[in-house]
Amino acid sequence: MKKSILAFVFIVYWFVGFSQTELLTVAEKTDFASTSTYDDVMTFINNLQSTSPYIKIDTIAISTEGRSIPLLIIANPLPENLNEIGDRIVVYIQANIHAVIIQIVL
Repeated sequence: MKKSILAFVFIVYWFVGFSQTELLTVAEKTDFASTSTYDDVMTFINNLQSTSPYIKIDTIAISTEGRSIPLLIIANPLPENLNEIGDRIVVYIQANIHAVIIQIVL
């Protein structure tokens, strides 16, 4: 019985200790009652980058408000120079283009 309890405690400790930190957006944290601000999105992106060595943050453009529009480069390995990616396939995904819009369901 003691071995079973010890094994259970070890397994639980292993899963808790080595599990990934769950990253949630503002919408997910609020059960979709709220959306993200620019600062929320930038914080989320920086937290996401800190979880993986395969994510690099760059700027794709500057908004009319003077804010950096982030570009996430995700690759294994990350390219040294973005102009020289070799034979890699490049996929562009755009999301969250309308910040602070909440859909109301009637």
